[in-house]
Amino acid sequence: MHTFDENLLDPQQLSRLRVRGAKALLNAGNFAGACYMAGYSVEGAIRAAIAKQTRRHDFPNKQLAQDSWTHDLKKLLQIASLWPKFDLAMKENSNLELNWAIAKEWKESSRFVLSTSQNQAADLYSACTARTHGILSWLKTYW
Repeated sequence: MHTFDENLLDPQQLSRLRVRGAKALLNAGNFAGACYMAGYSVEGAIRAAIAKQTRRHDFPNKQLAQDSWTHDLKKLLQIASLWPKFDLAMKENSNLELNWAIAKEWKESSRFVLSTSQNQAADLYSACTARTHGILSWLKTYW
C-alpha cells in the first residue's frame, strides 16, 4: 500500500510540471491560472535547491523546514542561501534583473486576480522560463 507521501513529486519534477501547466493555462486563456502556476514553478525550483542541501538521512532542521513553506520568492532564495549569488548575477545581467522585477511580484493569491491580462501572464511566464536569462534557467544550476 502506498501512502500519500510516497506519491509526492520531488521539487524538480513539480517545478517542471508547473511550467507545463502554466503554458497550457496561458494557451487556454486562463491568465490568472497561468500566473499562479508560473510562480509555483519558481517556488518549486527554489525548494529543490533547499532540498539539495540536505543529505538523505539527515535529521531536518525544524526552523529551516518551517521557513521553507513561505510563498515569498525572495525569502525562499534567502533560505536557500542563494540570494547573494542571485543578487550578483542580476547586477551582471540586466535581463535577469528585469525578469526578477516581474517574477518577484508573484503572490500565491494570484489565482484570485481575475483581471490578469494576457500580457501580464505572458510576461511572467517568459520571465520564469526564458532560456538564457530566465529565473528557472538560473535556478536549475543550483538544484
